[in-house]
Order: sequence, then structure tokens, then C-alpha cells
Amino acid sequence: MQTMPDLGLRSGISHQSFGDFAIVLDLERDRYWRIGGGAPFALDWICGRKAGPLRPDPIEHLHRMGLVEKSANPIASQQSSLPPGVTSAIEWSGPPIRQRVADVIEVAARLILARLSVRRRRLHRLTAAVSDTRAICRRAPAGDIGTLARRFHGSRRLIPLADQCLPDTLAFLRFAQRRGHSARLVFGVVPTPFAAHCWAQSGDLILNDALGHTRSFTPILVI
Repeated sequence: MQTMPDLGLRSGISHQSFGDFAIVLDLERDRYWRIGGGAPFALDWICGRKAGPLRPDPIEHLHRMGLVEKSANPIASQQSSLPPGVTSAIEWSGPPIRQRVADVIEVAARLILARLSVRRRRLHRLTAAVSDTRAICRRAPAGDIGTLARRFHGSRRLIPLADQCLPDTLAFLRFAQRRGHSARLVFGVVPTPFAAHCWAQSGDLILNDALGHTRSFTPILVI
């Protein structure tokens, strides 16, 4: 047994452990991995979630997969820093939001642009763009973000495009950022059978999905 204090996750890697296996999200390679053996403990150990002696075999396996690297400045896992969702803006009761033609046009345009971006760009570039846009957003927030989410949702329902979680969420984030709101992009997974999903969230408020649906996924990355 040995300890390896200079290990870190490769940039763009995040993971979530589920007992004897882990799901890994690799942004640079646009894919998820499922790994078992001693890898889940090794990943948790590297990220400071577990302590104790560490066998070298799982580390060598993670090196071969290109998931970890030796580093003087280890990269911690981008584990969820948001509280669990408590309510969903699109499920709020109350009078319906009056739809605006300008909103429908804007939402349609943002959906199309987001779909083109998802087709042409890798995940690490898409997520970097989300972070960069948030960092330069200097507008004063206009209105309540929950009401804004309902406006977007109402317009989205009028647009005859199939739901796609990533481009839909990216479109909402840009819609919100234009109005001074910076929500978070959450990626979640179901381990068995494997499924992946993403949504927008602000604090404990889910913004563009049903609460019950998001609760079936375990967050693996928050941007």
C-alpha cells in the first residue's frame, strides 16, 4: 500500500461513486465512463472524499485511461456545490404567464443556436463558455428568475422542436443571462440502467425541469 499526495484528476474530469463502481464524466472526450474494481475508492481518495491506504493498481488503471495525472496542484473533483432541489419554477401554481411574441422568437433562436453549438463543439468548450459568460455578466437582474423560467418554459412549449436537455438548458441560460441572471448548469446521472441528464438550477430552485425528474439523477458536475 502507498499514498500518492501529488495525484489529481485530469482537467475536465468529474465523477460520482455508487458503491463498487463509479461514473466518470470526461468533458474533453465527450463521454461517460463506468469503472469498477478499486477505482471508485481511488477517485474518492484523490478528491479528498475518502481516506486510508491506497493500492497502486487502481491508480495505474486510471492513468492508463487518462483520468488522473501527477500534479503539484491536484485538480479536485467538481462535485455538486448546490443544495438539492426543493421546488421547480415550471411547476409553480398561479395564473399562467402571458406569452410574448418577442419571447417566442428569442427562445426559438436561442434553441437553434444552442443545438448548432452542441453539434459543433465539445463539452469542455460548451461548459467553458457557460462559465465565461457568467463571469462577464454585469447586468442588473431584471425580475425574478423563477418567473423568467416560467416565461421561457411557456415559449418553449410553443416551439415544435423535440426536447433535448443540453441545448434546451444552454438556451435557457443565455435567455436568463441576457436579463442579468446567472443560473447553474447541473449534470446528473442514473447509474443503473445508465442515464444522463442536465438542467438549470438556482439555489434549491429547479428552473427548466420537473422536480421529480431531476431527483432521479445524482449530480456529477455543476458549472
